[in-house]
Amino acid sequence: MTEPRRLLTRLLEYIEEQAKEIDPRQFCLGNAKGFIRRSDEIAGLPGVEYDIKVEGDHIWLRVARFTPSNAPAVPDQFRAFIRAANDPDGGAPILDDAAFAAGSTKLRMARRPSAAPSWKGKAVPR
Repeated sequence: MTEPRRLLTRLLEYIEEQAKEIDPRQFCLGNAKGFIRRSDEIAGLPGVEYDIKVEGDHIWLRVARFTPSNAPAVPDQFRAFIRAANDPDGGAPILDDAAFAAGSTKLRMARRPSAAPSWKGKAVPR
């Protein structure tokens, strides 16, 4: 059996096995409401290649594995207010409400004028 014929036979055998186990009505992309991306939306993304023609094969989509890396550091001026983990699989950064409230109060107290302005005999600003 020639190589293309053997590949086609294996593909048809695979499709036959999948048809036994999978209900194709569940895979209608037009009815999907979740994550759907088309080739023009993923073109140019890092590590994503599609429509690769290799001798003896054709790859529709290939996505490279990404290596985990630490999240960007929180700037020093915000470090007291934001809690973020370095774990790439960890939760999203969160605002430390208590620290933010304390910082906000401290800032308001620093900006408060020492004496209330006197409006006697002057027009009231509008």
